[in-house]
Amino acid sequence: MSFFEKHKIKIIFAAIMVVSLALTFWLEGRTPEKHTEDTQVTSTVKPKKQKQKKVKVTSEPTAEPTAEAEEENAPAPEETEDSAEYFTEQSDIGEEINDATESKPAAAEQASNTDDKMTCTIAVRCDTILDNMQLLKKGKESLIPSDGIILPNQTVNFYEGENAFNVLSRELKRAKIPMDATNTPAFNSVYINAINNIYEFDCGDLSGWQYKVNGNILSYSCSQYILRDGDVIEWLYTCDMGEDLK
Repeated sequence: MSFFEKHKIKIIFAAIMVVSLALTFWLEGRTPEKHTEDTQVTSTVKPKKQKQKKVKVTSEPTAEPTAEAEEENAPAPEETEDSAEYFTEQSDIGEEINDATESKPAAAEQASNTDDKMTCTIAVRCDTILDNMQLLKKGKESLIPSDGIILPNQTVNFYEGENAFNVLSRELKRAKIPMDATNTPAFNSVYINAINNIYEFDCGDLSGWQYKVNGNILSYSCSQYILRDGDVIEWLYTCDMGEDLK
C-alpha cells in the first residue's frame, strides 16, 4: 500500500481545511472594503448636513438690512426739531417787526417837539388795479377803493435814522390799515407782502407792491432806505413788474 493511499483521508481532510481557511481569509479581506464603503457613504452624507447649517447662517444676515433701514428712518425726529426751530424763527421775526413799529412813534413824537423837525410825505395807492380788474382774484373787489387811494398824501414827522418801512408801518397802524411783511434779519431786509389785504399776485403773476422815493422806483428793501428831510414816499401796487408805474 502506497503512502497516499495509506493517508488518503488525512490528506483530503487537510486539503479541505486549507481551502476552508483560504476561503475564510478571503472573506475577511472583503469585509474591510465594505466598512470603508460605509464610511465613505457616511462621509458623503456629512457635507449635506454642513450645507444645511450654511443655509441657516445665510438667513441670519437678512435681519441686518432691516436694522440699517431702521437707522435710516431714525433721523425723522430731527426733522420735527428743525420744523419747530423754523416756527420759532418766524415768531421771532414777527416780534422784531412789532418792536420796530411800536418803538418808533414815541421817538417821532419827541422829534416833532424839537425845533429841528424832519418831515416826509407818504401815500399808498393801488389805482393800477382799476385798469386790470379782469386779473383780480375773485372776492378781492371790495378791497379796491373806487379811486385807488388806500392812504392819501400826508406829511408826517420822523426822527433821524428811521427808514421807509418804519414810517409806513407806523402810519398804516395809525390809520388802522392792515399790512403783511416778511423780515429777513440776516440781510436787514423787509418785504411787503400785502397792504389792506391786497397781496402780491392778487392781480396777475407780475403783480405786487413797490415803492418810489422822490419819483424813483428803488430796487432794494424799504428797510434799507434811510429817510431824509422832505422825502416823498409812494407805495404803489403794480400789475406789470413796475412797468405800469413809470
